Amino acid sequence: MNFKQLQIRIFVLSWLSYAFYYVSRKNFSVVKTTLHEDLDFTMVQLGTIETLYAASYMVGQFISGALGDKLGPRKLLTFGMLGSAVTSILMGFSVSYSIFAFSLGFNGLFQSTGWANNLKAMTPWFSQDNRGKVTGFWCTCYTVGPIVATALATWFLVQYSWQAAFIGPGILVMLVALLIFFFLVDSPEDVGFKSTDSTVASDVGDDSRTGEKSKSAFMKMITHPTVLVYGVCYAFIKFVRYSFTFWLPWYLYERLSFSKGDAGYISVAFEMGGFFGVIGIGMLSDKYFSNNRSKIVVMCILAMAGSLYLYQLFGSGSMLLNIALLALIGFVLFGGDSVLSASATQDIGGKDATASAVGIVNGIGSIGGVCGGVIPALITEKFGWGALFYFLIFSTAFAGFLLYVCTQRSSGKTQICKEANLEA
Repeated sequence: MNFKQLQIRIFVLSWLSYAFYYVSRKNFSVVKTTLHEDLDFTMVQLGTIETLYAASYMVGQFISGALGDKLGPRKLLTFGMLGSAVTSILMGFSVSYSIFAFSLGFNGLFQSTGWANNLKAMTPWFSQDNRGKVTGFWCTCYTVGPIVATALATWFLVQYSWQAAFIGPGILVMLVALLIFFFLVDSPEDVGFKSTDSTVASDVGDDSRTGEKSKSAFMKMITHPTVLVYGVCYAFIKFVRYSFTFWLPWYLYERLSFSKGDAGYISVAFEMGGFFGVIGIGMLSDKYFSNNRSKIVVMCILAMAGSLYLYQLFGSGSMLLNIALLALIGFVLFGGDSVLSASATQDIGGKDATASAVGIVNGIGSIGGVCGGVIPALITEKFGWGALFYFLIFSTAFAGFLLYVCTQRSSGKTQICKEANLEA
């Protein structure tokens, strides 16, 4: 098999892997209203379960990133997918609140292996010059993944039962885990080729300037200022994304009075917009912002704040307008999200520290995911849905301001990745 064929294989397998992580993750959001009605779980209880998930996911990001740089992505991805599948199946056989909380909490730990290690698998096979475009196309996995996951869970729910919406997806994820174990190759060097990625995080390996053993990849990235700023900004973006992921079907059902089936299917518009956003914004970041990709993220964040405001005003007008505005929010949200958490962070980490850098940014960012579980429920129960949307708009605007300050400070410098390799 030649190098090009191997590139295609790695792209497809890693894309498929992360897309299917959602299949054993998104089903809980779809089934949430049924659990409320059939098992009498309250809105706050359901939000608390998702907060446990998000908290364990956050902690797991740091661990999975560090382990991925040491052990390689294939082992971590296989372990994570199998574990996530088992916890999904376990929920399908349970009616206990404590079992749901336990299962989804551990599911978060298993799910945390996916993002950093799939990007780790991709980095050595593709060069930095076209990273925005390649990663943009690759990031469609986390827009298509939720679409497929939502459609599958909704289909199992409507055609069979809420139990089937957990068991069926879990079995499918197990099958994909086996593909990863048998066919993923960790790096070109493992099969006799040279890595195409030339970026190497500074202080990884031996430091020739001092003759002393340098910092590990993880320690270098956890103390890198740009990585930390990216992580904090990503927390606010992820708070908005997880609020939609966790509560959009519920909002459409309870506030806008759509049926359960319609609410599940309409919510797909959010990810559909994101599908085109990650491709379009990724390509633009290569063409115009390769020296500092955070600038285009700032633009996306400002557009996201505006689109959230429009959705709050006009989202209840008609089904078609609702779908169009959800797609707009998804376009700018996922577009900025993918650049910040993937290609821009890959630029910093390079082939030797990608998993650590991505794991740290996503780990800090997952604080927003933790908040996206229970905080929307608390705000909505006390102040209503309108207050929640204004809170999301404020969170978005703050993230844009913070990243803009970072962008201004880094203007005139060389590529972000070179901040990690050379002194500015």
